Amino acid sequence: CILVICYIIFFFIEKKIKINDRIYAYIVWGLLGLWIVYNNPYPYIPLLGYDNGRGYLSFSLGCIWCYYYKRGILDKYKNVIIYAYGSALLSILALVGVFGRGVLGDILIVIAFVINPSIVILCIYSKNVRVLLESKIFQFLGKNSLALYLWHCPIFVAINLVNYIFNLRLEFMDKKIYFIICSITFCISIILNELSTHWIEGKKEYNK
Repeated sequence: CILVICYIIFFFIEKKIKINDRIYAYIVWGLLGLWIVYNNPYPYIPLLGYDNGRGYLSFSLGCIWCYYYKRGILDKYKNVIIYAYGSALLSILALVGVFGRGVLGDILIVIAFVINPSIVILCIYSKNVRVLLESKIFQFLGKNSLALYLWHCPIFVAINLVNYIFNLRLEFMDKKIYFIICSITFCISIILNELSTHWIEGKKEYNK
């Protein structure tokens, strides 16, 4: 639900706000998410809960990175960005190794501000990582990643219903069972993605 809301906000910003002013909208959006996360002022009001704040923060940060990347600003300061985020990532790993994860506070904020951008930077600027991502297996995973995201929840619900109706007594906390369920979910998601893609493309061809 929060992803759909974020895309609606993103679509509104892209359509209604001038290109040079969009960055300010993204920054305000991100600050709103950060304020909600740290204050959680209206936990029972729709769209203003903690989870919504996390979604706004992460999505807006992605928009900000994309905005600057498209304008070549990230390339201009590539070395500075790589060293800064590389140092921050190594520092975080060292702190966790010495003091434990609790020293970081809200780990989700650390993921949004440091870990996720570090992964993106690595994917953009590392030749070795780009070669790996251009391999067939990663292209296949990338093609089906959205389908896995969209379908995994209803498939898990269906498996739970089957477990309940037929009294299978599956222990989902068991690592072997959990691995099997995840594997089944992955396979079914890919099949549904292929079927839906062919169905949509078939309808497009028919409408032409």
